[in-house]
Amino acid sequence: MIGRYALGVGAALCAGAAYNAGQLAQKIAVNRLPPLPEGSAGRLRSSLFVRLLRSPVWLLGFAVVVFAGTPLNLVAALWLGPAILPGLMSLGLVVLAVGAVTVAGEQLGAADVAGIALVIVGIVLIGLSRLRVDIGAAGLHAPALVTRLAVFTLCTSVLGAVLMAAAAKAQGACGPLRSLAAGLFFSNGNLWLAEVMNALDHWLAGGPIREGLGLAAVALVIILAGSLLGVIVTQHAYRVGNASRLVPIQMVPQQIVPLLAFLLVFRSPVPSAWALPVAAAGTALILGSAGLLAGRQVKARMPEPRRARDGEQARP
Repeated sequence: MIGRYALGVGAALCAGAAYNAGQLAQKIAVNRLPPLPEGSAGRLRSSLFVRLLRSPVWLLGFAVVVFAGTPLNLVAALWLGPAILPGLMSLGLVVLAVGAVTVAGEQLGAADVAGIALVIVGIVLIGLSRLRVDIGAAGLHAPALVTRLAVFTLCTSVLGAVLMAAAAKAQGACGPLRSLAAGLFFSNGNLWLAEVMNALDHWLAGGPIREGLGLAAVALVIILAGSLLGVIVTQHAYRVGNASRLVPIQMVPQQIVPLLAFLLVFRSPVPSAWALPVAAAGTALILGSAGLLAGRQVKARMPEPRRARDGEQARP
């Protein structure tokens, strides 16, 4: 069991690196688009995604996410479950931060570096908690658990829609609000991935395909819808902010939602008395980092006061 857990942790860390490398390529492609017209940052444009599909750089980033990050994510989900997976994948922020400076031309100050360091410490604590959901458990497809998961997903989706509506009216906070919404959409897919992996584990053990097929199909639809929404909203967030700040903000719901689901939906046994406090401490550090980076992003996006004309004094 220890070896399987260690392999799952390694797969999660590599998946995080692949995901963030892919997102960095996508951000570079977004940066190459013409600037937004003044006052249009709050609106979503359907043409953005179509234009990005014509970009080789964006498609390369997408391929890294799908063909490298996704398989590693599946392996980690099978061996760890959804509770601590997002926290471990946060290590990819190191890849993102280095690439954002060296490739995408973004600027990282001391506060940004401190925020990313807090994420890394939080990752270590979450990994030490050893919280996991037993993917092979028979009760994972019980009607009561599936109902709780459906209600939980509906609540997070509604919250994501509210954040999107707020982003449409915001100025400096437009990027962070969209990133939070994208994180909620991605989180829903990660939770339902447990149902898919449960069915796959059953089939690999020799069980009949018809058992769990319907639930796995529904879960796949939810995963695809959440992933597509998350990708689209993320690209619009990239139009108005730096990836090195927005991606950590996006991880806020991706840290909170799995831990809440661990307690409220899956109700899995806690491995030790200190597991939850350690995981909570790690999550708190990641949330503190995201708040720091979000504040800097909002400050960077807020319009500067209009300067006084020559010969005129600025109003206090």
